[in-house]
Amino acid sequence: QALRPDDVKALATLGTALARSGHGDEAESAYRRALRNDPDSVLAWLGMAVLHAERQQWADAERAYAEVLRREPEHAKAHAGLGFVLSAQGRHADAIAHYRAAIAADAKLLQAYNGLALALEATGDGDEALRVLESALDRAPDEQRLRVTYDAMLQAHGRAPRSR
Repeated sequence: QALRPDDVKALATLGTALARSGHGDEAESAYRRALRNDPDSVLAWLGMAVLHAERQQWADAERAYAEVLRREPEHAKAHAGLGFVLSAQGRHADAIAHYRAAIAADAKLLQAYNGLALALEATGDGDEALRVLESALDRAPDEQRLRVTYDAMLQAHGRAPRSR
């Protein structure tokens, strides 16, 4: 079955598949086609945001995440992604607000806890960062990325990593 040129969901899904397989330019083209057909496609805006973030095109990623949040203000993955983009630019205080919004929207989104902890640490609030990671590890004790971040922060604060 051929892809219909006006099938927004199929175009956005194609964009994601192309991006994951290393074909960023083609992915961007698919997302743009989807957005021409439906400028309100959250799926296409989100794909575009992720693509720009992976390319470290921070301003474009920030704009695309903002488009998602304009349409779905409580979109957890968009808040977490925007938090990442803001942190990458050194805007940690702004990132913290978006990571907190991501967690409020989806308490199971573990990447938001990790990002929040790193942003808190960057602003000098290491104790709160550790509390955030402890809360996340209570939810997902076997999550390796959280464990690595937690252990590294404990060591940075002169404390031995704990076994949980």
